[in-house]
Amino acid sequence: MSLFENVYGKYWFFLFAFSRRGNYLLQFQGGLKQMEEAEKNPSFGSADQQPAPQGEWSPKTKFGAFIDRYFHIGERGSSIVRELVGGLITFLAMFYILNVNSGILSNWFSGFISEGAHAGEVWVYGDVYLPAASAYAGIFIATALSAGITTIAMGLIGKLPVGLASGMGINSMIAGYLASSMGFNYAQMMCLVFIDGILFLIISVTPLRSMIVRAIPKNIKIAISAGIGFFIAYLGMKTSGILSVSENGLAMGDFSNASTLVTLIGVILVLALSALPKQNKVCAWISRFSVIIVMVLLGIVEASLGEAGVEGVKAVFKLESNIQQNWSNFGTLVGACFHGFDIFTNPQAYALVFTLLFIDFFDTTGTLVGVEVGAGMVDKEGNITVSDRNAMIVDAGGTVLGSIFGTTTVTSFVESTSGVAAGARTGLAALFTGLLFSLSVFIYPALGMFSGNVPNIALIYVGICMFMNLKELDWHDWVAIASGFMTIIMMICTASISDGIAFGFISYTVCTLAAGRYSKKDIPVTVLAAAFCALYIMEFATGIK
Repeated sequence: MSLFENVYGKYWFFLFAFSRRGNYLLQFQGGLKQMEEAEKNPSFGSADQQPAPQGEWSPKTKFGAFIDRYFHIGERGSSIVRELVGGLITFLAMFYILNVNSGILSNWFSGFISEGAHAGEVWVYGDVYLPAASAYAGIFIATALSAGITTIAMGLIGKLPVGLASGMGINSMIAGYLASSMGFNYAQMMCLVFIDGILFLIISVTPLRSMIVRAIPKNIKIAISAGIGFFIAYLGMKTSGILSVSENGLAMGDFSNASTLVTLIGVILVLALSALPKQNKVCAWISRFSVIIVMVLLGIVEASLGEAGVEGVKAVFKLESNIQQNWSNFGTLVGACFHGFDIFTNPQAYALVFTLLFIDFFDTTGTLVGVEVGAGMVDKEGNITVSDRNAMIVDAGGTVLGSIFGTTTVTSFVESTSGVAAGARTGLAALFTGLLFSLSVFIYPALGMFSGNVPNIALIYVGICMFMNLKELDWHDWVAIASGFMTIIMMICTASISDGIAFGFISYTVCTLAAGRYSKKDIPVTVLAAAFCALYIMEFATGIK
């Protein structure tokens, strides 16, 4: 079977699943018509973007009608086809975390023991140890299942197009600091994550979280969304090698590296295909799905180069052990967090929990705000027009579940904006992403060609799309400009969403006081700015960062 037949055969299957007696053709045409209308009004992420009328896209079957009502697909100006495609793109942009997270945790904790009978093994708890390869396999399944279950819950309960998985940055901080500096074992680390999740869950079910989100000024919300766009585009360029780190800062990458060159060609192709004239139906279709078309084509190219042994290109990633062994190793990690409560005999554990909670809360808040602004779910005053309380509860619950399974903080991923850029607006996209994560242990060999630099193409493209949100910033207000700039520049330079938000809050408070515009509504932002300052002082004093 050809590649075309294979890809589009599966695609038409999903259309058929929501249809009866050939009505899937009508749904397809309706989705294409809606896509063309969206292209005529390219207001991705604008605060004044209004959802399409509910009756513009109408399902032709009872099951399709149920899906439409449950996920508010028509109400949010989307279609089933666009949601499925958006969910697929989000998964392709995120699933690198499976082998990356497994590698980070297993490498750090196996490197902690360098001598004796258990040298090079991961100390789980007590007298329980796992070889590095076995720990890798167990963490792989823990990461996949926690991401799958939590993202499905986000779709069904949170009803937002957000994918969740073990967060990058947090895993390195936890593993690096706890393993190398403090000598904690794996169970103790998971116990910290477990307590962090419980506290986050308590905050999420109370009005405190929604009060904080409502208190964030409109211009900072816009800056958070744009900042996330800059941030993920920077990550995509840096990870792919288009940019490199030198003594003088950032510099152009090494384009003699085949993988870097493939990524650069991919970015150029995506930009070119996205610019195709929208009046032609074929060109409009290619333009809408330019990212996934280029990712599939160049994924095959990169995987082929890697398998051929070309220097600088990764071969298709494979799990070394068989499925049965993987599940056995996963079983060793499940529930390990309950064997780690002795960590709280160390006073620094309390500071670590507070740090994790703060980072988790504001990273998640920033990501959800970025997705909601990108999807046009804000009004002209900057207020979120959909309820994301359930989404925060799901996010917190994901951290608890992940720690029980044996992986680090499960959080909302900024890569979800890639699905939003493709048209995803509802929880159906997240449901599809979650199903793919749940099946990833079994289908990973088919997706291994995307384990190299190809996902970075989507990150760079999405960064460009989110850059457009800055047009909504009040460019005549110095307070808005200054706080927005500090939010964006610190988010990029520190590679941290929460640090960007922190400097945005601090600069906003300083500027409003200096301008004589401070009012009662600014008190929550001031309190948060003070809390961030206290956190930075604590990090400086304790060395926990």
